[in-house]
Amino acid sequence: MDGDKPQLTRRRFPEAPSETWHLWYDDVRVGTIAKAEGLRGFTYWTWDCGFSVNGAGRDHRSGAAATYEDARAAFLAAWAEYLPKRTPEEFDNWRHEAAWTAEKYARWERGERSAPPWPLPTAKRLEL
Repeated sequence: MDGDKPQLTRRRFPEAPSETWHLWYDDVRVGTIAKAEGLRGFTYWTWDCGFSVNGAGRDHRSGAAATYEDARAAFLAAWAEYLPKRTPEEFDNWRHEAAWTAEKYARWERGERSAPPWPLPTAKRLEL
């Protein structure tokens, strides 16, 4: 049922030096659309579609467009081909890796230098 299926959302990334949007599918970041500047102030938009787990990207796609609307349309076309090839396990693995990384940095903030166990115990998994 499509009503139960997660939807794509975008969130502005204010720390970026130029206008940047992160694209999310449920709680997994699956892409970016960002304004870029070329020679002599020429501006364009870049986009990328895909996510990686354990540093390995699969079927990642990217490109450039003249306008935000064109970049969005290109991303959506790539997403329509990308999503059906992904498994629920790939999304779960991304979530687990993100939780593990968040736990690692939380430990560093507390002055601990040991890495969390891999995989994280289920009870310790962080909600993102």
